Amino acid sequence: GEKLSKYLTTSGQPAANFLKEVRTFNPSKVVKMSHDLKEYNSIPQMSTVPTAEFEEYIDHHAPEAVVAAEANDIKLDPFAFWRSVCIELPILSKLALRYAAVVTNSADAERSFSLYNLVFSERRRS
Repeated sequence: GEKLSKYLTTSGQPAANFLKEVRTFNPSKVVKMSHDLKEYNSIPQMSTVPTAEFEEYIDHHAPEAVVAAEANDIKLDPFAFWRSVCIELPILSKLALRYAAVVTNSADAERSFSLYNLVFSERRRS
């Protein structure tokens, strides 16, 4: 328990914020995500992304890609999207291609976090 306790914070497992924030790299999820670049501080190197580049993604590229995918009745592929905008969004696309593969909403991942919290609850550590 002592070795793992250094990874716990008052808000729980520190990777949880990263896993929530990295969903912004999926254009289909942008509508549900914060549009404030400062709120993505758990993603390494996100602070290097220029605000204008982030806004261009949030306000134009992502919504347009979602509309085009829906109009053509196809599923939007985040990797294909990021490869297609690497010239217009060079810094953000580099980060997105690095982190977009992180599983952010699978039942297995959520179940693992639930079990982790049960195993390392206050009651179990005492």
